[in-house]
Amino acid sequence: MTTRRNLLQRMGLLSAGLCLGDLSFAQRYQAALAQPTARKLALLVGINQYPNLNRAAALQGSLTDVELQRELLTHRFGFSPQDILTLVDAEATRSSIEAAFIAHLSDQARPGDIVVFHFSGYGCLVRTKSLLEQGEQSYGDQQALVAYDAGLLDPNGVPILNAIYEDTLFLLLRSLPTDQVTTLLDCGILPTNTLRCQSIRERSLPTWDIPALLGAELMVQNRLLGQTQLTRDQVQVQRQSGQLPGLVLAAASAKQTTALERDYDRFSAGLLTSTIAQQLWANTPASSITIQVGKLSDQIATQVGASAQQPTAKGQNSQGMLTWSTSFLSMPAVGIVSLVDRRGKLGKLWLGGLPDMLLEQYSLQSCFRALSRDAQAIPWLDAPTPTWVQLRSRQGKTAIAQHLSGPLLQEGLFLEEAIRVLPRAISLRLALGSNLSRIERVDASSVVSKRSSLRIVGSKQPADYIFTQLRVPMPDLAAVKISSITPLMLSLSTPPTQSYGLANLGGAVISNTVGDRGEVVKRAIERLEPTLDTLLAMKLLEMSLNHSAAALRISATLEQVTETPQPLMRRQSMGVVLPLPSGEATEPAAPKADKTSKVFSIPSGTLIQYRISNWDSVAIYLLLVEFSSGASAFASYALNSSSPAEDRKPVLKPIVVQPGGSVLLPVTTQAWKASGTAGLNKIFVLGTRQPLVQTLAAQMSGMKSLPSMSPGFAAVVQPLAIAQAIFADLHQLSLPKTTALGIKDQGLWAFDIEEWVTLQFVYTTV
Repeated sequence: MTTRRNLLQRMGLLSAGLCLGDLSFAQRYQAALAQPTARKLALLVGINQYPNLNRAAALQGSLTDVELQRELLTHRFGFSPQDILTLVDAEATRSSIEAAFIAHLSDQARPGDIVVFHFSGYGCLVRTKSLLEQGEQSYGDQQALVAYDAGLLDPNGVPILNAIYEDTLFLLLRSLPTDQVTTLLDCGILPTNTLRCQSIRERSLPTWDIPALLGAELMVQNRLLGQTQLTRDQVQVQRQSGQLPGLVLAAASAKQTTALERDYDRFSAGLLTSTIAQQLWANTPASSITIQVGKLSDQIATQVGASAQQPTAKGQNSQGMLTWSTSFLSMPAVGIVSLVDRRGKLGKLWLGGLPDMLLEQYSLQSCFRALSRDAQAIPWLDAPTPTWVQLRSRQGKTAIAQHLSGPLLQEGLFLEEAIRVLPRAISLRLALGSNLSRIERVDASSVVSKRSSLRIVGSKQPADYIFTQLRVPMPDLAAVKISSITPLMLSLSTPPTQSYGLANLGGAVISNTVGDRGEVVKRAIERLEPTLDTLLAMKLLEMSLNHSAAALRISATLEQVTETPQPLMRRQSMGVVLPLPSGEATEPAAPKADKTSKVFSIPSGTLIQYRISNWDSVAIYLLLVEFSSGASAFASYALNSSSPAEDRKPVLKPIVVQPGGSVLLPVTTQAWKASGTAGLNKIFVLGTRQPLVQTLAAQMSGMKSLPSMSPGFAAVVQPLAIAQAIFADLHQLSLPKTTALGIKDQGLWAFDIEEWVTLQFVYTTV
């Protein structure tokens, strides 16, 4: 057995490169990791500190990434702790990473074994001279994983990159005796410099120009070339054509060159790693790798926008389906019981499967069902009596819980959400753009302090959006009529060119939030209040997502309206099994979104509709809320009377889907249109066991007359009031269970997971 000390004593041989590309990870990742008979080896590398680079180069989330992966591999996929080697910060020099790869992975792995290599830290683009077989020299661009000792000075005082080059990483992967290898690269290629707050950071360094490879690096490559019986020309051809061993999942690509990490509640993590960890814990139904990577893209886009970062996948194992039949993947989970006291009454929990944005708001008194990995944690099937535990304290993803009922706690029990408790005073957090002056910051903080639903956060605190200064294009004076030019405009020697607006954390400006030139901060925030309320409403509904744990079984399909409706996207809750093809020659229509690993895009103005199917044995009440690009909100409705009197407000009724039935939204023969404004759209499909009485009243109070737009959907005048009414209804529906558990709800919402399901569509309009 190779020990850490043995490995760290063998540093002296190496220096290499990386392979990034186009990926679909979660499925092949699970298919490989879950095989019960193969040995499973992992090398996890995380670097926050780069002492030879400038102080501002320090990252904060790479070590968290290593922890997330280690917990996932150990508890979710059955890796033995002694088969997982971690190198962090000073341990992760160039030579030590390469030596560890050879000693821990290449030398120990056997055909059919499972191998995982993970790197979190900086990446960059390097321009190097590479010696070709014929002795000629040529310049080429390569992506590289930046090691801890990057920036060391050579005897001539020139900084040495010290990185794992793309060619070297390719050779390291090719040297493995197994093809069941998964590589995860949570690092960037080139910085974009578009971010405007400090709670989110790029993992990309500027391009390095390297006159030649280091002698030690050439030695490593030559050794690997001999071992793999490849030439340098073959390496470059295979790498550039995507013939990479196994599966390679990368946070960055040639089209989207940066990787991001962000601050959450008392911890930081890479967007790619944290999203993958959450998705694999949740264990969504079997689907192709492309579908899984598309879901990763959707989840990342909801945090930083669709243009900031999208994962990519390459590799010879990047196609096909994911196998879910092993015991390690038999049930969805939000975490595991990792430690138990002697009495079995107190347990330490790891909550790796809860979405980070939800975990930030997760409150004490929340309850979980703890089940063995062999249990079928599906409420409508027979299952062993679960152990109920209640949250008593939490620090990041680690929590302490107390036994409530059922069998005593045991280590290794999987956790399933049962009662979700959230604070009622959830606010929208605004970071102030780095381009705001001190006076502008003071003014913004003063205005925001008067609103309980809005909060300015410090530079080191997690944020939802950025309030920032933006340049506004000057008008074309040649096209402006002389009569429209005011004396004030003529008196200004330098007209103001800046205004204020909102940006997402990826730096993209939110449509229709930019004000007029010369606007002051106070006026800008007052102008943005309706948009801020809408964004807070959207944040609240994101806190209701529970499709992987919900007891209600529904599916929702977004369709393009044509003579024969074309499915674009499909979402379903856990336990829904779609029907098999009706004949050998036919197949169910595959949604178009399933064929791309990117955030799906729909042309503006496309006629669309939503088909909701009830796969349960009880009637389900539906509500669909759409947040279109530009932060406009719409909601589905059904009239109690088809022709209300002219002098009366419309009377609405619940939309009901009977068991085994389906409905189309909007409930009308006239179709809905995709947003006419380019940007990201989020749609929430909410299903409940009982009518949402308070929500229906809130809808009617904001609807003064019958909408003139497409019947079945109406603009929401006060989206925040609708979202709060939804929470009030869910809280009310959950009272029988939460009261029996003794949950005190002062200042809290308490939701019984079995009372509702929320599905989400994410797409862009172009």
